[in-house]
Amino acid sequence: MNPVPVTGQKKKPAVESHPAARISNVVFSLWLALGMGLSAYAEEPAVAAADKTIEPETAMLVFHGEELFEIGSVADVPAEQNVEMMQRRLKRLAQSPLFRTDNLRVRDDAEMKVALVFSGDDFICAAWEQEAVLFGKTRMELAEERMAAIAEIINKYRRDYDARSLIKGGIFAVVATAVFWVLILLISKVREKEIAFVERHLEGK
Repeated sequence: MNPVPVTGQKKKPAVESHPAARISNVVFSLWLALGMGLSAYAEEPAVAAADKTIEPETAMLVFHGEELFEIGSVADVPAEQNVEMMQRRLKRLAQSPLFRTDNLRVRDDAEMKVALVFSGDDFICAAWEQEAVLFGKTRMELAEERMAAIAEIINKYRRDYDARSLIKGGIFAVVATAVFWVLILLISKVREKEIAFVERHLEGK
C-alpha cells in the first residue's frame, strides 16, 4: 500500500546564516584570539622576571680596621647604606662614656620577624628573618653573633684609644718637660749675662 502524500504541508527551507553574522563571529574570534595573545605576550616579561633568580645584596661592615659581619639589604634600603649607618652608630657608641657593652641585650619580635639588639632602651642593630635565611642561621643566632662582635670591637676600640691617649700624654709630658728645662737654661743664661753686665758697669764707676 502506497503512502498517501500529505497535502498542505510545505517543506521548511534550511536556515542559512547571514553573511554579516558570519563576519561578526569571525571578527569576534580574531579579537578574542588577539586579545589572549597580547595578554600572554604582556605577561611573558613578568613570568621571566619571576623565574629569574635575583642575587641578594650584602655588604661587609668594617669598623676600626676590622671586618665584623655582613649586612643584607632590607626593604628599599641598600646594604651599603645600612653599613654606613652602622659605622656612624658604632663610632658614636664607642666614644660615649655612657655606653657599656655589658648592657647589650637581644629581643625577638615574632610578629615582625626580627631580632633586635638593644643597650637598655637604645636600639643598636637588627637581624631580619630574610637576612637570617640568607646567612643560614636563625634570626636570634644572627642577632647574638652581631651583638658579640659589636661588644668586642667597641672594647678593643676603647683599649686602643686609651693606649694611644697614654702614649700621646707621655710624649706631651716629655716634650713639655724638655721645653721647661730649655726655658730654665735660657733664663739662667740671660740672668747671668745681666748680672755680669751690672758688675762691669759698677766696676767702671
